Amino acid sequence: PMRKVIYGGACSLDGFVADATGQVDWLHFSKDVQAVMARSWATADTVLFGRKTWQVAQAMGGGATGPTVKSYVFSTTLTSRKVPMAAC
Repeated sequence: PMRKVIYGGACSLDGFVADATGQVDWLHFSKDVQAVMARSWATADTVLFGRKTWQVAQAMGGGATGPTVKSYVFSTTLTSRKVPMAAC
């Protein structure tokens, strides 16, 4: 059977994820949002990250969790092929 690819992203009304300084403080992770994300993450076996998103997820202590979840980080600036995935 074919696996599903699900895109999860956030975008402000002006079409950006972060402001000019890289801040995403407009994103509010309410209990409702956390519950929806937890249900979605529970069904994932692989997560694809861009470098900046991965770094934000790492700093927040979040991202994909679980022993069977594989994470891949796409970057043109990281120098290591093996990136520590403490929480991702």
